[in-house]
Amino acid sequence: MVVILLEIIEGKPQIVAGTDDKLFEKLFDKTMQEIDYIDIYLVNHTDFITSETLLSQLIIRFSTQLPGEDYNYQEKVLEIISHWVFFQSEDFRCNDALERQLTSFLSDKNILLNHRKEVEAIMINLNKKSYLTNKYTAHPTSHLACSVTSFNLHSNNSSLPPVHFSHNPIKPYGLFDITPPDSPTTYISSLSSIINIESKDIARYLTLADYYLFKSIRSHHLFRTKISHPTDEHKEEPDFIHLMTKRANMLTHWVAHEICSMTQLKLKRALLRKFIDVAKLCYEWNNFHTCMVIIMGLTSLSNLIETWDSLSNRDMNTFDSLSKLLDVSLNMRYYRQKIKSAKSPCIPFLPVVLKDFTFYNENPTYLLSHPDLINFAKFRSVYQFILQTKSLTEEEYWFASELIHFPFMPIPMPSSSIMNSFNQMADWIECRLDRVESCYLHCSLLS
Repeated sequence: MVVILLEIIEGKPQIVAGTDDKLFEKLFDKTMQEIDYIDIYLVNHTDFITSETLLSQLIIRFSTQLPGEDYNYQEKVLEIISHWVFFQSEDFRCNDALERQLTSFLSDKNILLNHRKEVEAIMINLNKKSYLTNKYTAHPTSHLACSVTSFNLHSNNSSLPPVHFSHNPIKPYGLFDITPPDSPTTYISSLSSIINIESKDIARYLTLADYYLFKSIRSHHLFRTKISHPTDEHKEEPDFIHLMTKRANMLTHWVAHEICSMTQLKLKRALLRKFIDVAKLCYEWNNFHTCMVIIMGLTSLSNLIETWDSLSNRDMNTFDSLSKLLDVSLNMRYYRQKIKSAKSPCIPFLPVVLKDFTFYNENPTYLLSHPDLINFAKFRSVYQFILQTKSLTEEEYWFASELIHFPFMPIPMPSSSIMNSFNQMADWIECRLDRVESCYLHCSLLS
């Protein structure tokens, strides 16, 4: 009976497929030359084994020394658990039963006596907060709570309240080529239209919002569809894929709605030019997602012939150039070529990310030629895709420090009682996005 299939890649053996027992056994194989084997296994384990069963097997293995073992197998078990908690802490935070099972195991007196350092490291990672939570709780002025739903207080009013602005751009750090900031800008005291906001400020905020939402998507969000009937043990948590998708739909509609709400050709042209400029800035900052979402909104306005005809050749050339990103021919080759050369920070177009993940993940879990063997080559492709996608947000945007609270997030966010102009603008934009949600499906302005 075949229990494992190997192939030689660059002179090193790699596992192609194996039985579940053999793949588990390889976690403890000292001769295993594939550095990422443990992480590949852990990221994909729910395809063929439940997290509770895997943890139970590791706990049993901790107390079982196999014949011929000449290394500390208990430390190896703790190393595997440490990898699991570090890279996939959500598996535990979102599952009470799994978290209780782990903490019960680590609380054993003998384990604490002999492996206190390893246990403490695991517990630190188990209790660590999300990336964004760590970021905003560390901010010295973040002490008040607010949420995205709290900014629809004016949704029933005929107009939004005026917002007062004063802005001081931050000098870039030169991480990558970007459009240099304009000279300091002072906004008019009473803001009634997005026309009065600088394009670069709109682009910065929309970029940071989608950057943090995308960075909040973890691998378990991508795998979530595997859990068709979540049990009560699974805690509710924000679905950042859904949130980012919904936001993209609202942003597309908002762009079209704002332009169509203008009654004068001059104002429509000014706003159309502004959104083209915002999309251009997003593109220059490697924010493909927001750029493409805005262009989709502008593309839906083909009926505004007079407005489009009033644009300069320069503006039309910019729009046509950015529209190439949405060209679906040859599997969106133009977009893929552009993002391939982009450096972090970078926000890829979410629909393409989901499409590519589905492509890798829909490969069969078991080999057709050997139905008892788990397709580990598939797991390797999925892992490499996740790793590559994650690397796009390793660096932060140089203007990230301007945003001190996060009104686009679905959970309570700390906020400063005295916010600068950039954060006041953020609230204003979120109010506008919130207002157009009610007419998203049936908008009289766009009919």
